[in-house]
Amino acid sequence: MILAHVFIGAIPVLLIIFITYVSLLLFYYQLTYYLISNQIGIHTAQAHAFNYSLRNTIQQALSDYPDRPSEWRNALDRDSKYLLGTYPSASVILHVQVPSSEKGITVGSGGVNRERLDNYQVPRWLGDREFSKLIVEDTQPAIYKLAAAHAEGAGNGRLFIRSVLFSDSRPELPFSIEVSVPFERHLLGQLKAAIGQDLLMANDVALSGPSIILQSTGLLREHISDSTFELGNAGPSLERSVWSIVLFPVSWASGVEISNQASQVLFVDLSTSRLIQNVFRSETNVSSRILGVLQIVVGFFLVVEIVSLIVGVMLTKSITSAIYNLYRGTEFVRRGDFSHRIIVRSDDQLGALARSFNQMTSMCRLW
Repeated sequence: MILAHVFIGAIPVLLIIFITYVSLLLFYYQLTYYLISNQIGIHTAQAHAFNYSLRNTIQQALSDYPDRPSEWRNALDRDSKYLLGTYPSASVILHVQVPSSEKGITVGSGGVNRERLDNYQVPRWLGDREFSKLIVEDTQPAIYKLAAAHAEGAGNGRLFIRSVLFSDSRPELPFSIEVSVPFERHLLGQLKAAIGQDLLMANDVALSGPSIILQSTGLLREHISDSTFELGNAGPSLERSVWSIVLFPVSWASGVEISNQASQVLFVDLSTSRLIQNVFRSETNVSSRILGVLQIVVGFFLVVEIVSLIVGVMLTKSITSAIYNLYRGTEFVRRGDFSHRIIVRSDDQLGALARSFNQMTSMCRLW
């Protein structure tokens, strides 16, 4: 009877629980990935909008001072303050192709190494079309301060949100303007404020098998470059489980999407409660009502499951008790004692069987 209940009831329930758990885990990962990708898209669009404003400023400066690069730099520094106020580690590079210079004139603002700008080039695959995506800086990292520092201790390229625009006026002075926002602590903090979960960036992480999705901060400690929380000297009890987020950035050298193996890797803290709080966070009470309804539904099914378990235990106990009483009756009959009677406590088939047993022993006793 116990084995029958295990195979009929327990094992299917356990399988359903396991399948539901795996499904919710994958849904949780996909939802987290969507929220992060959506926020990266928002910051990319914001950087691109800044770039459009800068391009208008530069075109005006070129019209007013076509032969004065110092004025171009002043205009660039002046308007870049709005970008740097939002992204302090961002960089802006203006490259103007002047007839008197074979390489052109390049000026920069923000997080750039200005002494390295002489070697700046726009990749050929880009042509003259505008660009706005997540990229891996794998061509000239020394130009960017954060990328240069990162390249000294790691082999993989640093991630940037990058926007590139080209001039649409004054063909005698064509130029390109590049806005780059690195993935560092400040940007990670903005992503955390939006999705409500801690994040970290790691360098040179080899992902294979199950570790493609799940990792431990203890294993990543030596590879972490930036994070929204302090690890310090936390012991194993304070280690966190984190998801790896596949971002598919574009290689700046080739213009082709690459995997995480060739770039920094973004990890997000595995915290279901924080994600639920963020998803159901709203200025109105609609989300709280939805969450309340879900809690009521879950509570209802939990009560039903508990009641079903109690009823199942009571039913199993009544069946096994009736069978045990019949077994004891047969033991009395085997010893030749026909005076034993089974107490009938139910009107079901087991009760009818007990009554039949009592009638049989009564007749045997009369004989």
